[in-house]
Amino acid sequence: MELFDRIGSMTKAAVDKTANKVIIARINSKISTFKSGIGVQKLKIGEYYWSKHRDGKSFDPSVADAFSAIESYLAQIESCESEIRVIIESEQAVRIVDGEYGKACLSCGARNSLDAKFCHDCGLPVNGAAVSAGAVRCANCGAEMEGDAIFCGECGTKLQGGN
Repeated sequence: MELFDRIGSMTKAAVDKTANKVIIARINSKISTFKSGIGVQKLKIGEYYWSKHRDGKSFDPSVADAFSAIESYLAQIESCESEIRVIIESEQAVRIVDGEYGKACLSCGARNSLDAKFCHDCGLPVNGAAVSAGAVRCANCGAEMEGDAIFCGECGTKLQGGN
C-alpha cells in the first residue's frame, strides 16, 4: 500500500504543479493586458502634450529633450519617405516610348534600355534623383555637387566642366 500512496502523492503533486502553472499563466496574461492598457493611456497623454508642444507651449528640459528627439525622428521619417518617393518615381520612369519599353533618366529624360544602370546620354545613374537647380551630378557615382565644384566630394572624380 505504501507504494500506491507514494504514487498517488506524486501524481497529486504533479497535477497541483500543472494547475498552478495554468493559474500563473492566466495571471501573467492579465498583467500583460493591464500593462498594455497603461501603454495606451501613456500614448494618449503623450499625444496631448505633443499637441500642446506643437501649439507653442514650453515644458521643462527633460520633456523638451523628448520633443526634440521626436522632431529628429520625424525628420528622419521624412527623409526615408523621400527615398521611397525617389524609388517609386524611378519605377514609374520605366515607360513606353515610341512603342518600346525603356527607363527614363530622371536627370536628362533620355530613354535607356530596361537593364541600364547608367544613362547613355548623360552617364548618370538611371534611377538617380533629378539634380537640384544650380547643381551637377558626378558621372562616376551620381552624387550631387554644387555647380562650381571641380571634383566629386564622394568619389574624387573630376567633374565635367570642372577647371
